[in-house]
Amino acid sequence: MGVSRSQFTSDGFCDWKHANRLVVHELSKDHIHAVMSAASRSKGVGRIDSKLTTHVGQIEEYWCSRLRRLISVLKFICERGLALRGDDEIIGSPHNGNYLGLLELLAEYDDFLRQHIQNNANRGTGHTNYLSSTICEEIVRLMGNEVLNEIISRIKLSKYYSISLDSTPDEGHIDELTLIIRYMEHDTPVERLVKFLPNQGHKAQEMFEASTHRYAILSDLLKTVASGPVSVPKRISTTRWSCRAVAVKAVVQGYLPIREALAKIARDENETSKTCYEDNGLHDKMCKLETAIYAVFWHDILRRVDATSHAMQDPKLDLNTAVAMLKSLECFVREKRDCFHVY
Repeated sequence: MGVSRSQFTSDGFCDWKHANRLVVHELSKDHIHAVMSAASRSKGVGRIDSKLTTHVGQIEEYWCSRLRRLISVLKFICERGLALRGDDEIIGSPHNGNYLGLLELLAEYDDFLRQHIQNNANRGTGHTNYLSSTICEEIVRLMGNEVLNEIISRIKLSKYYSISLDSTPDEGHIDELTLIIRYMEHDTPVERLVKFLPNQGHKAQEMFEASTHRYAILSDLLKTVASGPVSVPKRISTTRWSCRAVAVKAVVQGYLPIREALAKIARDENETSKTCYEDNGLHDKMCKLETAIYAVFWHDILRRVDATSHAMQDPKLDLNTAVAMLKSLECFVREKRDCFHVY
């Protein structure tokens, strides 16, 4: 079929002073026929790579079907707070964990999944099978990001919300912050756990509680104190006042072992540069005379205050005795102001 010769179909158009000719070309039969031909060929009919495109589509559908089953299994496990992995990643093993175990169970009733497992399982690295812990963790991470984005979008739509942070060291002495957000959704309060955050504390007790290795070093050195084993300094509680006296007592009794533990950790090549830097800073502070003096000074005061506090809690205590104890404590604190030479 012949095509009329014009600047648009031969040498090209560059006369932009008469750009209105573009409209004429768009309405011409040649242009309309060319657009229809391009649209027809883009659908794959008569394309030279039509078989290849069909094969690629089949492969995409295969792996999409595979992923849908994986995501369903992961959602089931994560919603119930169960562990994903086991002792190994071998199909057929009774110790391969909930993730692979559920896939094996579904394969008994799903021909597609059974064939996939038979053809791709237990082939080692270098073979794509979507059964490894690597793809499992990646899918969980992507699902977590989607859940987090959904929570954030709902928070933005809510008019009122609040943020709560809480931290508690576990049995491994690793302290993490839990970020919890409460907001209103359709006149109903909703509470969501957003994520765990590392506790970036720089205090001495946080330095040791954040690592079982550092905690063990301090515990071993505190056991060598001549007066007897000394308790490890604990985090100060906001609801129990006497813990301050206990914490200062632990620091005073174990002052030299704590300083030695800080120096030992700072020289440890297995620790990060940040940890070594913080250890050196704490060690330098404990080497100063004023730090030791303040520790002993506050130990004397808090020990007396703690003893008075316990005595005041006696249910048989009468009012006159209580007033006398408070006046005695006040006099003790006043006398400490003029006893600097003792320290």
